[in-house]
Amino acid sequence: MSWEKIPLMEKYRPRTLDELVGQGQAVRKIREWMESVSSGEVERALLMVGPPGTGKTSAAYAIARELRLDPIEINAGDERAAETLERVISSASASVLGDGGRMIILDEVDAYGGGYTRLSRLVGVLLRKSGIPVVMTANSAYERGLADLRNLSVMVKFTRLRWQSVHRVLKAIAEREGMKIPEGTIANIAKRCSGDLRAAINDLEVAAAVSASPREVEVLIGRRDVQKTIFDLLNNILFWGKCVDSRNMVYSIDVDIDMVLRWVEENAPRAYKKPETIFKAYQRIAQADVLLGRIVRRQNYSMMSYAQDLLTLGVCAARKETGERPGYTRLQFPGYVKAASSASKRRKEVREIVEAIAKRIHSSTEIVRKEILPLMALAAEREMGALREMSLDLNIPARDLEALLREYLPRGD
Repeated sequence: MSWEKIPLMEKYRPRTLDELVGQGQAVRKIREWMESVSSGEVERALLMVGPPGTGKTSAAYAIARELRLDPIEINAGDERAAETLERVISSASASVLGDGGRMIILDEVDAYGGGYTRLSRLVGVLLRKSGIPVVMTANSAYERGLADLRNLSVMVKFTRLRWQSVHRVLKAIAEREGMKIPEGTIANIAKRCSGDLRAAINDLEVAAAVSASPREVEVLIGRRDVQKTIFDLLNNILFWGKCVDSRNMVYSIDVDIDMVLRWVEENAPRAYKKPETIFKAYQRIAQADVLLGRIVRRQNYSMMSYAQDLLTLGVCAARKETGERPGYTRLQFPGYVKAASSASKRRKEVREIVEAIAKRIHSSTEIVRKEILPLMALAAEREMGALREMSLDLNIPARDLEALLREYLPRGD
């Protein structure tokens, strides 16, 4: 794989625990946990806690690498995190040969949006029955509801890095990359990153790209705790910013590149009015989407910088090329994301109703869906008061039950 176009953050990500910077005590505790896993005693999960950019996720992958396990990363902030864990448990239970070759990485558990009781139960099942090691990360282990997960885990604390440690890493990267960047600029980045090494490496890449002086770093990057938002980025791309600034800004926002694509896709036709501008913008959005798909399928991050350039420089350049000067339009949240979230919520509601009915009549959910719900729908339609009686008997709100049964009514030709 060519490293030329891979973001420096990925290129210099630690591959082993020994490569982690400034986390010696944490690494020692991690190795103790790894010894118990290697001996076949998967009794407790590993919970790594600390500020962003201190190496928690890199450590998780390094653990999998050293234990020779296949990592399955699940972002706890995803609404489908619990469902994904349930599928892993089911596949492990169905396996004839057992499942000793996998490790679950549950990232950002403090951002989990569902019930922590369910998540804790699933982690417990994985540990007790499946024998699959579980590694979790969190910025804070003391979020409300995390007590059960803490009790299931060995907790390891990652500390915020000292600026001197960050400075040494940045200086080594600059030398290896042949960057002609002043020493004062590197020191300024290290002091301003608030101990976030990942952010500092991104800032170094930006500063090198624009040949920033130490003073310009203050203006260009600012302090790391004053982050740019997706709205700043979109304003720069679509309305009044310089295109090169939007390219640099994409490194400074705490938003996934896939979500950036959704925001740009949603708002480009709102900002641009000329058909030729919209055409050029969507052409580049589509090209970026294709590249992001290839990155996921091939795990080839050398294409990431091209996707970022298309979404920032490319879409911004569309208005420059056609001479359009957009007036400000209120930005709108991506409709695709809203629809997906709404559909996910609806599926969850339906599943809970079906499970409640199955439990009440001592049957499977499959039989409820295929046989019971169509009969209930007909009864509710033909018999006055039937819906109310079923609602009371099942302890399900009549409105929710009616909405579900409406889907099972026979449709005329």
